[in-house]
Amino acid sequence: MNVADMTTEEVDIIFYSCDANRSGDLDSPEAQYAFQAFGLYPTDEEVRETMMEMNSKFPLQKPAFREIAEALEKTNCKRGLRTVPYSRRGLTLLQLKNIQAGLLDTKWLPGIYYRPNS
Repeated sequence: MNVADMTTEEVDIIFYSCDANRSGDLDSPEAQYAFQAFGLYPTDEEVRETMMEMNSKFPLQKPAFREIAEALEKTNCKRGLRTVPYSRRGLTLLQLKNIQAGLLDTKWLPGIYYRPNS
């Protein structure tokens, strides 16, 4: 699926997931993560050239980010797997507590690694 075919909500999810400092815009490293969510792996130079052609600069607001991503899709930049934005890869505190309760507090996990010599 191309960026142009995605709904505003789908692009917004990626945008907000990569806005690590919650500033409402994307700096260069944040934008690179967001481009990877679309399967785009442009070099810094490719991003810079595309932005210059579009009279855009960092930090990117949502509309500019979408335009840049759509423009990059039309270039020969490296393509790869669509990756989950890094902020979506984490675990919540509740998930961590459930892991502790299910694995550590039951002594099951430590028990499978401790095997006294016979």
